[in-house]
Amino acid sequence: MKKWKYFSSILKERDWLEEMARQGWLLKDMTLGMRYEFEEIEPSEKVYEIEKFSVQGKPTKEKIFARKTALDIAKQAGWQVITHDEAMNYYFVKDKAGDESDEFYDDEEMRRARAEKFTKEGQNMLMIQLKSMLAFTFCFLLYFAIMSILGQSFTGLAWIYIVYMVIDIAYCVWMMKLSRGWHDELCLSREEWEHRKRFGEEKKFKKTAELLSYLQQKAQQGLMFTEYDKGTYLFAETEKVYQYEIDTMKALKNRMKAQGEAFKNDEKDWTDRRLKWYELSVAEAQSKGFELLTVIEGDTIVYRRSIKDGEAPVYLNPGHNETMGWTQRLLLISGAFLVLMIVAFLIGFAVGGFVAGIGL
Repeated sequence: MKKWKYFSSILKERDWLEEMARQGWLLKDMTLGMRYEFEEIEPSEKVYEIEKFSVQGKPTKEKIFARKTALDIAKQAGWQVITHDEAMNYYFVKDKAGDESDEFYDDEEMRRARAEKFTKEGQNMLMIQLKSMLAFTFCFLLYFAIMSILGQSFTGLAWIYIVYMVIDIAYCVWMMKLSRGWHDELCLSREEWEHRKRFGEEKKFKKTAELLSYLQQKAQQGLMFTEYDKGTYLFAETEKVYQYEIDTMKALKNRMKAQGEAFKNDEKDWTDRRLKWYELSVAEAQSKGFELLTVIEGDTIVYRRSIKDGEAPVYLNPGHNETMGWTQRLLLISGAFLVLMIVAFLIGFAVGGFVAGIGL
């Protein structure tokens, strides 16, 4: 059986292959990063792992023999190499034992080293794309200069150049995000990944009131909010009862205004103007018995405090109707726009100076 499927998550790919084994299909071959070929087997519990072998940067004896050494060690531990794809990603499989032997790497440092290899691969792909963008830009500017000298129109190629650059920039942003995702998930042990799948939920909230209601519902189910990671809310089982509170810069300013005070940043704080309101918010929350839990999208702080049965809640921000995430998105958009404007100015300045220099 052959299947075409693409995964941006290596661990989700691993989960899918293990599910296919439970359905009676064992991976036989992998090509193009998307084409899976399976052979039929008796439905069974299997565990898969994916490792990358390639000589990046300066070749050393350790890098040259890393693949052979790893394959020998894996074989001794009961892992079988099935296949590898064109990107030197090797697929390992073994019967599930249900213990620590199911971990391909049971050491945190070794998992981090594997994550770095995948991250470097993504960075190399990004550098190749950036070099192609630079080469294409050089060719376009050369064509622009020649057409200007000849007095010909270059509108058609200009549109092609703009479309190409937009696609390339989108690809580079996607590759950067993909590389970070690979690194974060490959640092997880199998136990940590299973916990994330069981107690993690991907959610988006527009208002702080929606988030607060969500956290309170989870608390009623005996789940404690522990971490926010790139759109995923992580929980853990607990017997304690928690009250959650949420704060934003807007809510802080409104509280200060109601007390006759005014919030004002230091005008020299150019690189990060969020630090001051973080400090004021955390100090106020701690004075009311709350502990800092996490910051979401850079502009929403989540606090919690342990309470006893029948204890009255303490409020930091009773309103809870602020918009979430707009600050971070605005910073990203404005930052990208500023970079684009600077690049456009430099290109325009160089081309304009060249055209003026030849007397056109």
